[in-house]
Amino acid sequence: MQGRVLKTDAKTYPVHESASAAVASALRYWGEPALSAQTRRNLLAFSRRAQRAITADWEQVTYRILRQNALRALIPTTPEWPTC
Repeated sequence: MQGRVLKTDAKTYPVHESASAAVASALRYWGEPALSAQTRRNLLAFSRRAQRAITADWEQVTYRILRQNALRALIPTTPEWPTC
């Protein structure tokens, strides 16, 4: 999966990325797939829960990168994802 996973780099990853911006970025990564409103709401809910877990200064970038990697992994497992 080389080149598919973000590496922790506080110099280039947005330290204050919002939950909705994280979802938008992950969707762009996959070419803006057509997902239902419910699936998008679920992705956003996950993104918000992950953001609430960020409590320490050292977690600001690291957890946002982990969240982005998780969103990128979740999107192709959605019911709407084409299987052929």
